[in-house]
Amino acid sequence: MKHLKRTLFTFLCLGSSSVFAQSLGNTCVPITGTHALMAPMTGTITFGPLTRYGNSPAQVCTNVALGAGFTSLSMDYLYTAATTFNAVTVPATSSTCLGLEVKLNGGPIYSAAQGRGNFALSLSGTPPTGTIQASGFAQAENLQVTVGGQTYTISTPLHQFAATVTLNADGSSDTEMCIPNAGVGATVNGAPAQLSAPIWQCINPPTADPKQRVRYRAC
Repeated sequence: MKHLKRTLFTFLCLGSSSVFAQSLGNTCVPITGTHALMAPMTGTITFGPLTRYGNSPAQVCTNVALGAGFTSLSMDYLYTAATTFNAVTVPATSSTCLGLEVKLNGGPIYSAAQGRGNFALSLSGTPPTGTIQASGFAQAENLQVTVGGQTYTISTPLHQFAATVTLNADGSSDTEMCIPNAGVGATVNGAPAQLSAPIWQCINPPTADPKQRVRYRAC
């Protein structure tokens, strides 16, 4: 369960049931606050309430049910937050942006996601395996990105995307974010632009845990 919740928290929870399932109930964990990023990254990230589209608190909610024999698990989840970057630096050694240092500042990025997953459990204590299918919404406002010494201010309209999170037997996870082939409409330094999957991969800071991999792909 710790592995499951850690994966959901990285990305940047409603009702699920099955026959003979044991419900563990709905749990919401507040994530409001400012958190320091782990080395080699520097800076902090702040999670605040999602003040747009319903004024929801910054939280991750899960609704979990165990299957018969405790060999399977189903889970629904919901994530809502407005995220602000505070002088975040991703060094060139960790950057996915052609080996260039990336700095992130400002925002917020208003985002919400919900999904459902089914997982196989092992009585030996190994991590659960399975897949979460998710749908999310995001809107960036005045996000400042500095690459190669040049600073770009990025804003986007509300964008809907699909994501798939796969939990692997070795405790790692792979998250694939679906970006339209034509890119996401945005303004960059006030001018219209289309931000493709490689650009989102570039400006997305890596997770603190190298076993949690996030990839953006055109679809």
